[in-house]
Amino acid sequence: MTLLLECAPPSPAVLQAHPVYDRDYFIRFYEAIPQENWGRTKLIDAEGRRCALGHLGPTGLSVSPFGCFTLCSWDFENDARAGALARLFEKGGLCSVTEINDGLTFKDGKIVELSGSPKQRVLAALRKLP
Repeated sequence: MTLLLECAPPSPAVLQAHPVYDRDYFIRFYEAIPQENWGRTKLIDAEGRRCALGHLGPTGLSVSPFGCFTLCSWDFENDARAGALARLFEKGGLCSVTEINDGLTFKDGKIVELSGSPKQRVLAALRKLP
């Protein structure tokens, strides 16, 4: 079962990048996470692997028997780090962090699969930012 998030975009106030949560902060943060702790398509899966956004969430997330993490414990829309990361990708003209993490994006109306692991893709995208 895949967890899909469909929510309103964060408010402009949330998207203002916090001075601490800049490109270099996220590179250091994600570099420190072991490769085996990265996952795709779910914020956190039954084995505890997380996507880029899932790594920003609290550590005490609960996982349902279906392998989906419950959102009730994390206010994603108002999370300062998630908002800062979304703003960095938006300002840099990148597709969403979710598309990069999961390795699928759209180009010319077609789904394109990206190479590399989720960690490799997210770090490469961050390093392209000014």
